[in-house]
This record gives sequence, structure tokens and C-alpha cells, in this order.
Amino acid sequence: MKTKVLLLRDSDVVPQIFVTILASPDYEVYQINVKDFDELLMCIITLQPDLIMCEDSFQPLILLIDSKINKRIPVLFFGRSELATSQLQIVNRSTAYLASPFKFEVFKAMVALLV
Repeated sequence: MKTKVLLLRDSDVVPQIFVTILASPDYEVYQINVKDFDELLMCIITLQPDLIMCEDSFQPLILLIDSKINKRIPVLFFGRSELATSQLQIVNRSTAYLASPFKFEVFKAMVALLV
């Protein structure tokens, strides 16, 4: 069974490592540009992903919708901030943070632990 991943982005540029990794037959990836609460909530309710991946800049939006979506859907944040690892925790939801740059093996292990 494929892991359904919702990859949220705020631009058309997707980091190459995600393109490579998520091209695997193990994943069914939905890359979506979202800007507001309603759009994000509708995407999550409709798709019911196994994992949400997003840049750390999406944290405020994720926090806004957190109470309205299934608590079993983990969130994997990624970005360049060294301080974000402790700041991007969401109460009662599995979350993780990958600081760029990171290795393929680390990403795969993180996804395996979350889903």
C-alpha cells in the first residue's frame, strides 16, 4: 500500500531531493500550493493523507487547522532553521523537523517513523 503524502508548498519550486525521493513507487504524492485556511482544510479532508510535509513557514496555518483534522496525520516540517526543532511541536500530533541540508537516508527514516 502506498503512503499518501500531501506536500504543501508556497512556490512552484520543489526541492530536488523531494522530487527524487517521492518519485518512488512507495509514495502517492499530492503537491499543492495553498495560501489560506479554507483551501488547506479542504485538501486535507478530501485527500486524507498519511503524512503532511511542508516548509516551516506553514506552521501558523497548520496550527490553525490542527483541531479540525485527524490527529493521526503526522506533520513533517523542513527548513533551514536550527532553532525550529523545538519550536515546531504541535500538541497531541506526531511532528518532526528536518533541517536542510539533510541526507536521503535521514529523510526516509523520518518518514518511516512518522507513518
